[in-house]
This record gives sequence, structure tokens and C-alpha cells, in this order.
Amino acid sequence: MKQFVRTAAITALLFAALAAVLTLLIVRKNCAYSYKADYMQRHKADIKTLVVGHSHMMNGVIPAQLADSCFNLAIHGTAMSYSLMLLEHFVPQMPKLQTVIMPLSHDMEWFSFDKLSVREKRLLYGHYFNLWSTRPTLEDMLLFLHSRTFLESATDIDTALLGFEPQSIRYEGNSPYWRQCSQNNELLPSLIKIGQVCRDHGVRLIVVSAPFAPSYRVWVTQAEMDRVAGIIDSAHSQVPFDYRSYLSDPDFGSDTMFRDGTHLNSDGAVVFTRRLKQDFGL
Repeated sequence: MKQFVRTAAITALLFAALAAVLTLLIVRKNCAYSYKADYMQRHKADIKTLVVGHSHMMNGVIPAQLADSCFNLAIHGTAMSYSLMLLEHFVPQMPKLQTVIMPLSHDMEWFSFDKLSVREKRLLYGHYFNLWSTRPTLEDMLLFLHSRTFLESATDIDTALLGFEPQSIRYEGNSPYWRQCSQNNELLPSLIKIGQVCRDHGVRLIVVSAPFAPSYRVWVTQAEMDRVAGIIDSAHSQVPFDYRSYLSDPDFGSDTMFRDGTHLNSDGAVVFTRRLKQDFGL
């Protein structure tokens, strides 16, 4: 019996030590989440234009070329429900905020994220942005060690770019991975709630469908485009916002403007940012 108690105690101490080490790694990790959370905390009172969403915006919108006092809060893999939580948290604290820009894309928003992605986002947004008080489990932290965010180098973050992450020029094709994923049913209610948050605080909401590379657009069916249109129409009947689709826009008629099928490279980002500025009078 004493041996069992001793073994159990040692095991518990080892797990506690492991959890402490993992927590320290996460707390000290300098990544996109830590940088953007810190920037928002320090500059939220001065930001006038805020870009949220996932990598299509993070890689596609250049704040310094878009508008005065603009910041790109978008982070890869961020579902609309997380953008909603961020906006619910920050918008009431941003007295100068005039415009929020967010994506409704034709691919990644359609699927529910896998276990790793969901738990990674819960851990990272919960920790760095203090969105909720639930403590991460040991499994959460172990999953984080294998995540893209943990493996990214802090030196990849150029703070002068205000949240924009430029991509390489070389085009790398990819396949429509979202077709193998379960559908995400949170889009419409999340978009409506985001519209309500912006409306209630006198903030203009702009929703865009980002451009795809010409060789990749063939994977987007008419039914999927109709679904996007249906969500836009349903949400627009309840909350005000501006919308434009750049999916097949002729300004993005060459694969040379893309890093892969759905992400603009640095050249494409310049064009996309210019179009947003012109099309929405920013």
C-alpha cells in the first residue's frame, strides 16, 4: 500500500512539474497571438480600422496601405466564432474605431475545425487575449507543443507591418481540403452577432470574400457560391454591413499573385489592399 501511495505521489509530482514547464513555455512564447494581444492592449484606444479573421486577411491586407490607424488582428485558422469573441471583447473598449473588416471565404469557413485546431485556439485566445478564465488542461498544452503556432519563430513577426504577414512570391498549388471536413453551422449566427456588435457601437462592418487563384477557382461550385450568397442575404436582412466578393475578380486573374490557391502573395496583397481602399472609400 505504501509503495502504491509513493508511486502515485511521484506520478502526480511529475505531471505537476510537466504542467508547470508547459505553462512556462506557453507564457514565454512570443508568437502572433502574444504580439497581437499586446498591440491591442496598448493601442486599442487609437485604432480606427480593425481587420479580423483568418489567414486570407492576415496575408492579404496591409494596414499601412489601407487606412489611418489600422491594425490587422487576423490570425491563421481563426473561425468566425473566435472573431466574434474578439470583437465582443475589444469593440466596447475602442472609442475611435470606425470600421471592422472581416472575411466570409468560400472554403475554410465551411468546416468545423478538428480537435487540435479548436483546442489550440481555445488555449491561445484564452491565454493571450484573456477571453475566458478556464484553465487549459495538460492535454491542451501537449497539443499546443505540436501546433504550428508553437513551432513558428518569433523572428518571423515584423512588428512594423502592423499584423500583416507577407507570403512568398512563388505559387504552390493545393487541393480543396475543406471538402473532407464537416460543415460549420456557426457562420450565420456569428455574422449576425458581429453585425449587432458593430451596429450597437456605431462601427461600420465590411465583409469580403477573398480572391482565389484562377487554377483553384474551378473547385468552387455554384452551390457553394449560392450558400455564401444565402448567408449574406440572411444576415443582411437583420444587420447592416457592406459586402463584396473578390473570388473571380479580374484584378486577380493570374496565379502569379498567389502563394497557393487561396492565399495572396505579397504582390497580390498590395492589389487587394488597394482595391479594398478604393471599393469601400477607406
